[in-house]
Amino acid sequence: MKLLRTKICGWVVAAILIAPACVSADTPSSTQKRSYEATAVKAGRFFKYREWANAAAMYELMLEEQPKVCDTYAHAIVTAGMRSLPDYEIALAEKAQANLVPVDSLLQGVRRVSFSLGETSQYEKFLLLLKERQRWLGRSIDKQLLQYYLFRRNAQEIETYSRIMLSGAPDNADFMLALAQGRLLNGDYEGAMATYRDVLALYP
Repeated sequence: MKLLRTKICGWVVAAILIAPACVSADTPSSTQKRSYEATAVKAGRFFKYREWANAAAMYELMLEEQPKVCDTYAHAIVTAGMRSLPDYEIALAEKAQANLVPVDSLLQGVRRVSFSLGETSQYEKFLLLLKERQRWLGRSIDKQLLQYYLFRRNAQEIETYSRIMLSGAPDNADFMLALAQGRLLNGDYEGAMATYRDVLALYP
């Protein structure tokens, strides 16, 4: 009986000693979460009021804590674009790639953020920058640029990039129709009709 009481007392003491350790182990994670959320709120405020340097600093902190969040990269890249820091934009893109953020997701994020600002040219500039610095993304970037110029109804660039895409996929109906649209916008009605006939010949 005495031995049993001794064991029980030992267990109670051990529980008392372990309990604070468990509480303290949980505290940093919850604190970090609150800290991250507070930083995100500050970043959003700085971004909204176009305080680019302060916003950039907050996004850096956020990426240090959670380096796989695509939306943070998108905001940080647009912020860098607004500060005319192309090298920093590329560094952010490379960091996103190193953390396995899908390129398509990153591009769509930058598009969404730049459009929400009313700064659509930032998306175009980022695409052109990636095309120059990361040539292995060339065809994927060309496709995104074609979509952008279709949205902007930029006749000359639509023709240019639809021809680029058709050079690798001459029977692609989407690229052929884009070329026809570029020709129409340029006032080349005969060229547009010729392209539409080519489409109908392939896809009657």
